[in-house]
Amino acid sequence: MIEKETVMILGAGASAHLNFALGTELVEDIVRLIFGNSTGVKKIKDASGGRVVQHAINNSVLLEKFLELSKQTKADGKKYTSKDIEKFGQSLFHAQPPSIDFYLQKNPQYALLGKLAIVLCLSRHEDKDSWQNAPYKYPHRLYEEFPRFGWYKYLWDSLSCECDKYEDFKKNKVTIITYNYDRSLENYLINAIQNYFNVSEADAAEAFNTIKIYHVYGKLGKFYWEVNYLEDSSDKTPDGIMMETNDFTPWEPRVLFRLMSSENDSVEYGMSEDDFNPSRNVLSYENKTKIVDRFNAAAKGIMTFCEATSGHNKDIFSDAIRKAERVYFLGFGFQIENIKILGTLSKEELNQGKSLLRDTAKIYGTAYSKSYSEVDKIIYKFHNLWFVPISDIKITNKWLGCDSEDIISCFMREIAPLV
Repeated sequence: MIEKETVMILGAGASAHLNFALGTELVEDIVRLIFGNSTGVKKIKDASGGRVVQHAINNSVLLEKFLELSKQTKADGKKYTSKDIEKFGQSLFHAQPPSIDFYLQKNPQYALLGKLAIVLCLSRHEDKDSWQNAPYKYPHRLYEEFPRFGWYKYLWDSLSCECDKYEDFKKNKVTIITYNYDRSLENYLINAIQNYFNVSEADAAEAFNTIKIYHVYGKLGKFYWEVNYLEDSSDKTPDGIMMETNDFTPWEPRVLFRLMSSENDSVEYGMSEDDFNPSRNVLSYENKTKIVDRFNAAAKGIMTFCEATSGHNKDIFSDAIRKAERVYFLGFGFQIENIKILGTLSKEELNQGKSLLRDTAKIYGTAYSKSYSEVDKIIYKFHNLWFVPISDIKITNKWLGCDSEDIISCFMREIAPLV
C-alpha cells in the first residue's frame, strides 16, 4: 500500500494510453465533430406504413435541435442555429489554442457549445463493453492481443500491495487531482477493488472513497455507485438518480436523431430501424425529454476555467499539497494558470519566504517531449511560485523507457517509486 502522503496531479497525457485525446487533439476532434455528419435512419410515412432508409445529418443540425428542445438560448435571447455552432467550430480552428479549456476561458460565449462537444468527443472512449474494458466479449482477439492499462496497473499494484483484506486498502494515503474530464481511472479502480477483494459494490465504493479523486474542470457525470453509496441520496427518486448519473457508456451524436421528429412530420428519425418498434417507445415525448435532460446534466458537469477557479475545491487542492510528502505531475502541460489553481502562497507566507510544500516534500514530474530549456523553466515556475528548493524538484524529459507505450509507469519505477 502507499503509506506516504502522496498527491498525484494528472494532465491529458495521463489518459493518453487509453486513447483519450491530448489538449490539441481534443480541439481537433471537436472541429471534426462540428463539421462532420452522423448516420441514422429515417422512416418516410406512407399508406403502407412507411419505408426506412439510412440518412446522414450534419452534427451541427443535430445539436441545433437539441438546443431548441432544451430551450437553451444565446446571451441575446435568440435561439442557436447550426450556423452559430459552425461559427464556434471555425473560431476554435483559427484560434489554435493549446486546449479547449484555454479557448473557452477567452471565449465564454461558446462555453455551452464547448461543453456539449467535450461530452460527445470524450465519452466515446468511456465504453464498458469495448475491447479495452470487456475483452472476454471478443474472444477471437484474445489469442493475438490483450488489453493493457498502462500506469493504472502500476498504481493498482502499489495500492493493493500487502493488503490482505479490503479494509487494509483504506490505509492508502493518496489524493489525485486530475485536469481530465474522463473517469477511466475511477472505473478501473472500482472494478479492480470489487473483483480483487470479492466484495459488494457498496463495500468497494467505501474502500475506493479513501482515495480522493478531484476533477479540476469537472467530469463526464457521476457513476451510479457514487450517488447511491457515497452521497446522501435518501431524498432522491430513482428517476432523479438516473438523471444525475452517467454509466460508463458513450454519448453518440446519432442518439440526437431521436429528437428530430415532431408529431406533424411525414418523416420519423431514429438511430436504427429498431427505434420504430412501438414496444421500445424510444421516440416518445417522454423519452426525448429524458435524452435532453440527461445530456444537459452531462454538460453541466463540465466546468470552464473561470468556474473552476471560483469553485470551493481550490482550498482542498492546496491543503492536500501542503500535507503531501511527495507530489507527482503526470502527463501534465505545466501551464502557469493550471498550476495556480492548485494553490498560491499568502502575502504573509511570501514575505516569510515559506514554501507551499512541507520541508521534506519532493516534486516529481514527467516532461516528455519538452526540451531541456523548457524543463528548466518549469522547475523555476515551482521555485518562484511555491518557493520550493530547486533540489526538491525532479522534472525530467528523459528516463529509461520514456519511448515505450508505458512511459509513466517507467518514470515512476525509475525516478520515484510509489512503494
